[in-house]
Amino acid sequence: MTRKIVLDIKALRKEKNMTVSDLANRLNKSVFEIKVWEDNGHKVSIKDLDSLHRILGLSINYVVFNSERNTLSVRGLTVKQIQLLLGIIDEISDEEH
Repeated sequence: MTRKIVLDIKALRKEKNMTVSDLANRLNKSVFEIKVWEDNGHKVSIKDLDSLHRILGLSINYVVFNSERNTLSVRGLTVKQIQLLLGIIDEISDEEH
């Protein structure tokens, strides 16, 4: 699956009172990479999304719809399971259009 997700990582990080360094360390990434994500609206891979959802408490609803209504948490799901959910969401979205 090549789908990429765009997140407001800076806002999410700040909600958790984390510095760029804190997030970089927790993700095992460089501070520079996190700043690129934040400053350029970098797209986040499914693999990074899996790590981010654990650290920042993201839900599928927030990621897909930018909303916490009827939240479905991805906490505890594998990358493969998250990919399957996103595939289902894509299919539903395609059927609605």
